[in-house]
Amino acid sequence: MRKIVFDSIHVESIGELHRDLAKSLGFPGHYGMNLDALYDCLSGEIALPLRMVWKNYRVTRSKIGKDAVKVLKVMRDFAREEPDFTIEVE
Repeated sequence: MRKIVFDSIHVESIGELHRDLAKSLGFPGHYGMNLDALYDCLSGEIALPLRMVWKNYRVTRSKIGKDAVKVLKVMRDFAREEPDFTIEVE
């Protein structure tokens, strides 16, 4: 299983979070940088199987609040539906 370590320590906004996630996960240039687009790209644009480790999630949550929580929820929702995708938070 392929593993991606995503470190969001420098993220200061929801836009930066989407941009950095898109880069880490190899999303296409037309990625819409919103929650619906995130789910769509997870379900159709990434190579599976994939284990993603999100480092410094709590730091990012303290900076951008509920937006980080919503992004993580989308990723966890996708992981529940797709057994070849896992998300871990450190």
